[in-house]
Amino acid sequence: MNPSAFRQRRRDLLACALLATNLFLILFSYYLLKTVRESWILVAPEGVFFTGPKLKSLATALQALLLLALVPFYARLSQRIEPRKLLLRFTGYFVLCMLGFALALGLSLPYFGFAFYVWLGTFNVAIIAQFWSFATSVFSRDEAMKLFPTIGFGATAGGFVGAKAAGLLFSFGLSLPAIIVLAAAILILHCGIYLWVGRLRRSARGETTGKEDALSGHARAGSRLEGEEGRAIDGIRLVLRDAYLRWIVALIVLLSVVNTTGEYLLSEAVVLEAKRALALAGEVDPRAFTAAFIHDFYSDFYLAVNIAAIVLQVFVVGRLIRMGGIRAALFILPILSFFAYGLVASSASLLLIKWVKIIENGSDYSVMNTARALLFLPTSEEEKWRARQVVDTIFVRFGDMLSFVLVALVGLLNLPLSVLALLNLALVLVWAFAALQVNRGFELRSAGGLAQLASR
Repeated sequence: MNPSAFRQRRRDLLACALLATNLFLILFSYYLLKTVRESWILVAPEGVFFTGPKLKSLATALQALLLLALVPFYARLSQRIEPRKLLLRFTGYFVLCMLGFALALGLSLPYFGFAFYVWLGTFNVAIIAQFWSFATSVFSRDEAMKLFPTIGFGATAGGFVGAKAAGLLFSFGLSLPAIIVLAAAILILHCGIYLWVGRLRRSARGETTGKEDALSGHARAGSRLEGEEGRAIDGIRLVLRDAYLRWIVALIVLLSVVNTTGEYLLSEAVVLEAKRALALAGEVDPRAFTAAFIHDFYSDFYLAVNIAAIVLQVFVVGRLIRMGGIRAALFILPILSFFAYGLVASSASLLLIKWVKIIENGSDYSVMNTARALLFLPTSEEEKWRARQVVDTIFVRFGDMLSFVLVALVGLLNLPLSVLALLNLALVLVWAFAALQVNRGFELRSAGGLAQLASR
């Protein structure tokens, strides 16, 4: 290897390590904030209908609506603002929002927990999209194919360590507002790493070339995003006119409804257990005690979910698909969910619901995420790019909104929480039927593709 190529490879590896570190910091800070949001929104004033878990369910539905508007809004901004300035401005906006929320939490301002919950959902989508936009602008296609899997490991590690750190920091006496400020400081550090990587790549390619690459990449991104809203409409049309894609949508919507309703059941169980613990705690500040209880619970919960997802991804997913194909990947989660919510309907204890959600979320993040990627293999290029985007955004969020409708109806009718578990049980049966139809469509499409290849 000549000296020039060696220096280039060293720069590439350094840029890869820096971006993996940046993705680690993003997910680390997100999980710090995620545990804060749970304790903040669930510790709410009594006496109104939309409080605690119900307020969280409403926030999830509103978050879904805002996310539908986020992509075209970001697309318009990216056409008007140079990429480096857009990155700095967005990061500055996020930091200022975090500091404002930390102040609101410190002052115990009402319903800011609701606003924080909604905001954090948009933050997560925007900051991750911004990261990958930057990463694709500094690496060529061949470089990206080699380096992105390594960079992506930063997300897995960041989620795991962030969930663990959230509990440890709080146990060491760091307050919830201070944790938000810490996340803001991490975000400033992550912005500095962006600038470092940018300088590194410019030194590798030359100042002029680097600028031309960035601007041309920005122009290409602008032209791609210019028709984002139109492509969303085209994607919906593609989905509605194809039976296979319609069954995929049905499967994704049902999965989303069941999962989000399960999150609500978990929130209700956590709040109820916190009240029981408070009754036994003696003379303590009720609000501070409840917030600490919920924070500790969710930091342990998110840590367990991340561990489950990693173990399943590393040791189970590949073997499951090799042995049972797409059918096994599609049916494992509804089967687990059916037995799990059957148990929850009979005994809705916090420990039971916690382990149900750990298994469900861990399987969703590993097995089901892989299955969803595989489902679009026997589709056209247009369906891969347009229909899948619509399925992964609009229809997933539509499931969140349907879950809120169920939660609101059960609350307004004063029905017991076991009714939601029974509804989930019924929805899982419909979900399994949709999985059967999707598997049939996948096999037919795959067989058709093989037949076309054989006829050539």
